Order: sequence, then structure tokens, then C-alpha cells
Amino acid sequence: MSALRTFWSLPLRAQLDAVELVALAAVVELGVRHAPLPRLAALLRLDLVAGRPADAANGAGRAALAFTPRERDRLELAARILRTRYFDGSCLRAALVGGHVLRAHRPQLAIGVAKRGGAVAAHAWLVVDGTSLDPSADEEFLVLGAPTSPRP
Repeated sequence: MSALRTFWSLPLRAQLDAVELVALAAVVELGVRHAPLPRLAALLRLDLVAGRPADAANGAGRAALAFTPRERDRLELAARILRTRYFDGSCLRAALVGGHVLRAHRPQLAIGVAKRGGAVAAHAWLVVDGTSLDPSADEEFLVLGAPTSPRP
């Protein structure tokens, strides 16, 4: 099914959400390419995680997160949009867009690195109320601290 046919088959509220999320994804794409990450995160109302999330050691708290059905629908729609050929649906972009969708919960952006097969791998994910939305990332990746001051 074509993207336009899929769009027109959505309910009106989902169509409006899709337009907003496409615009947001475009802003995120431009921001990732041209702005320092701390500035882009602040623009999207995300804080950067400084250190390991509080529940990373025991995985507690995930069940306590309660997102509204609309937030879940918007997260799913954002993921669908980012999977299209028009966007780079990398974990960083998905975390930035998802973080903006969940901004009422004051999410934090975690950036981590790991060594895999002699190469350095990086990953981005969200943390809400000290709970990682990607629990496997806490085990695999070492969270980078937030910068103390932005570069000029």
C-alpha cells in the first residue's frame, strides 16, 4: 500500500498526528546534522542522562510506567514514519522523536557506547522516571555523561 493510501485510511486525529510527526522527524533530521546534540535535546525538551539510570541494576520500574493510549499510538506512528525511506530511523532519531512525544513525562536521552568485535558501537535510548525504555541497552552499553559545558 502506498504511503498516501495508508495516510488517507487513518482516522483524522491520526492524520493530524502524522503530519506533526513528519514535521518533527524533519526537524530532528536537520538538527542531528547541523546542531550540537545538547542543544537539539534541549530544543525537544529532553535532558541528557548523566550516568547509569537508577533501575539499571535490577530492571525495576518498567511496569510502573503508564503512558496514555494516545501516547502509545503516537509512538507507534512515529516509529512507522521513521521506518519509511524518507527518514533515517536510527536509534538516535527515534529516541529524539519519541522523547518529544513523551515530553510530559520528562524523559531523558541516554547515549551509550560498547565495544563489539573490536569496533565501538553507539546506541541512544530514553529513560523515563529512572526506568530505561530499552532495558537491554543498560546491560550492553556504558552511558556517556552529559557534557559539562557546550563547545563554542
